[in-house]
Amino acid sequence: MSVSASIIVDVRPDVLLVSNSAIKSQNSSSYVELIDDNNQTSASTSIFGNTINNPPRRQTIETGASNDEFTEIISGLNENDAVITRTIQPDQAQPTINQQSSVRIPGLQTGGGGGGSFRAR
Repeated sequence: MSVSASIIVDVRPDVLLVSNSAIKSQNSSSYVELIDDNNQTSASTSIFGNTINNPPRRQTIETGASNDEFTEIISGLNENDAVITRTIQPDQAQPTINQQSSVRIPGLQTGGGGGGSFRAR
């Protein structure tokens, strides 16, 4: 037999949540990076999202409860503020996808894996 249970330790209605990946810290304070209203964004055709023309603005925040994905923002942000969750610098190399198989089959000199054909007799 097995059982599944949820234990609710706190309920907070009507809170502002931000992804943990957006929250940064310096010394003892936390901040997020915001896109200003006057900072025009342009849609990018890459998988990396949008690009901005000016550097983001740092906004100091006060955090509350958090879990594995989100953190409660007590002060410093408003609903609908554009928060940056990930930054990729233009000088960083584009990620590459390695399509070579790493499967090795003992006794085969070619390394095995991928394609090939099989004929039953």
